[in-house]
Order: sequence, then C-alpha cells, then structure tokens
Amino acid sequence: MIVINTSGGGSRSAAWTMNVLQRYDSLLKGKMLRHTMLITGASGGMMGATYYRELYLRRQENRMPASQNIYDSSYCEKISRDLLNSVFSSFAVNDFITPFRHFKIGNNAYAKDRGYAFEMQLNLNTDHILNKKLGEYRQPEFEARIPMLIWCASINADGRRLYMSPQPVSYLCAPEYRYPTRSIRDVDGVDFSQFFANQDADELRVTSAIRMSATFPYVLPNVFLPSSPIVDVMDAGISDNFGQETSLRFLYNFRDWINANTSGVIFVQLRDSRKNDVSPIKQKKTWATSCLNRFFPCSATGRACRTLTRIISLIIWKGISGEVYPADFPVCAPANRQSRRTELAPDAAGKAGHRAGTGQPGESTVVPTAGSRAGRANHPSIAPSIRIITHL
Repeated sequence: MIVINTSGGGSRSAAWTMNVLQRYDSLLKGKMLRHTMLITGASGGMMGATYYRELYLRRQENRMPASQNIYDSSYCEKISRDLLNSVFSSFAVNDFITPFRHFKIGNNAYAKDRGYAFEMQLNLNTDHILNKKLGEYRQPEFEARIPMLIWCASINADGRRLYMSPQPVSYLCAPEYRYPTRSIRDVDGVDFSQFFANQDADELRVTSAIRMSATFPYVLPNVFLPSSPIVDVMDAGISDNFGQETSLRFLYNFRDWINANTSGVIFVQLRDSRKNDVSPIKQKKTWATSCLNRFFPCSATGRACRTLTRIISLIIWKGISGEVYPADFPVCAPANRQSRRTELAPDAAGKAGHRAGTGQPGESTVVPTAGSRAGRANHPSIAPSIRIITHL
C-alpha cells in the first residue's frame, strides 16, 4: 500500500509533483496509483496531484484523447502555466476599481475577486477537466478506482485543520491518544463535508478546494465559510506543509486492517526543495527587512509552524501508541441555510447536501474492503514497514 504526501510550493511544487507522479507511474507500468490508498499534502503539490489523479480517472473511463497518454509532458507544462498574472490583474481592477462586480450560481452571489480569477485561470490552464464538484469523486474513491485524496486548509482563528473529502473523515479530526486523566478527546480538525452538509458541501468546486489549500496570505483572499461565527481559512502549509499528520492518523486508524491485508506501507514524500536545505539565521536585520516584516509577518511565522508540525509528526510516529496533548479550541457551530455567508466560489449552491455518517469522531464508511487496491497480501506489523522511498 502506498501513501503519497506532497509539499506546498506554488507552481513549482505543482509541476514537480506532476512530473514525479508521471515518471514513477510509468516506471511501474501504471501500477502506482492502483496501489495508492491516500494522497494528501498542501498548496501547489495538491494542485499537481489533483490534476494527475483526474487524468488517471479519465484514462480508466476511456475519456482521454486517442492521440495522448497520461505521461505526456504537455500535462506538466499545463499545470505549471502562469496563474499570478490574472490574480494580480484582478487585484488591480476588481478589488480596487470594481469591487461591486459579482456572479451568481443558483441563488447565491459571489464576488469576482482574486480567488475567482485564480480558479478561472486554473480551469483554462487545465482544459477545464478540474471543473468538477467534490461529490463527483465519492463513488470512484469508494470503489477504489482512484486513490482517496484529502485537501486540507488551516482555520485562521484557532489553527485547526479543515479536511475536505467526499468521504466522511471525522476519524482524522481528533487524535486517538487518550489523556490519562480525561475521558474525551480534543478535536483539532473539522470534517468539511459533514460539518457543512446542510450548506451543500458536496457542491464545492474542486478548484475551490485547491484554492482553500493554497491561499497564500496577501496573494489570494481568505475563504469564508458558512458558519456562525464566520470562519475563514488559508494555506494548509501553515499547519502541515506535507500532510504528514493526516497520513499518520489515517494509518493509525486503519492499522489493524493494514496489518491483516497488506504486505507493508510505502510512504512517498514529494518535496519541492531539498530536504536538508536550512537557511542560516540572520544575525542582523536590515532596514528593508524590518519594514517588510511589518507587512509580511506570516513568512517567518509560517516557517516556525512548519518546523513545529514536523516535530509533532515525528513525536506522533515515534510514540504511535502513546499520548499526545493538543491545545483546546472552541468549535464553531454551522449556521442555518438562511443566514449563511460563503465565498467558496465558484459553486457552493445546489441540491441539499447528503450527510455522510453522523459526524462522530472515529466513524467512517471508507474502511477498505477485500477488493480494494491495498487488500492483496498479509503483513505482520506496520511500524517496521514504513519506508521513505524518496526525498525529492
């Protein structure tokens, strides 16, 4: 069984992830994604992974052009095309001169802001094949025709992770580790599909999920969710730039099934930079740096958060049967349909959302079956079998 983590890093990471997935899958004669159970990560890496998975699904459904194959270099070129020109053009025109411009989907109106420009340009770059709704991936994932893919974002108010998946993933929203003196678990994540089921969560556009995972401060506007109080989210890389904690929680929750039905786990981590590249600490601040830090404090904070996340993930893996003590945060309650506000452009409206499960932590309807890609062998123990096969 293969688990893939891909790092954030904008268009560079998107192109690198796409290139590596194409190369590895071709070397394995198309078997890599067939054995992959989970793909997760942050920002640009998830953009490339989402694009490749959609191409893989289209090949299975015989919807690929006869003259092209999934390993064509043109796909890597498409995902790496420019996105920022349209974003900054929208910033200069729509955000300042014509902020009143809106578009409607059903009965909902959305601003034509930088987020809208980003999604429209991404659709143009990828020939509109990502112009799909979140719910359209439920059945292919459930039938194990494609790997499960979880988009993540960081909730700005309290640092929780927002998990976006067509499957119920509430089992990822709280650590399994119990406090010695407490009978309850602390919730440090939110399952988007269950939490916003009454707000048509399945109607969320895939490009919006990508944008929520890649909302770099100041470049893209924060996405506001239909909750009370209103919650805004931003780049997943702020809390977990590689999706390590998400993957480890997934493996821990299904450890018994994995041990009984697989021959091991291959943990693939795709980095857009060298693993051990560490910038030296500056001894002095220049005048320019001092001025910029007043406007862009998030750059240093983001690095600190990512470093802390790596340390926490290492602790979780080293002591996978021990205890972890996350901080306590309040949970925001979903608003009713009449009072909702959302900027999940370009599509957060439609038919009533289907509630998947009851929303209780630890519950899931995506427990792998014997016919899944991972159920092909027996394996006595999971911990010794975790191998990092690449640090690219």
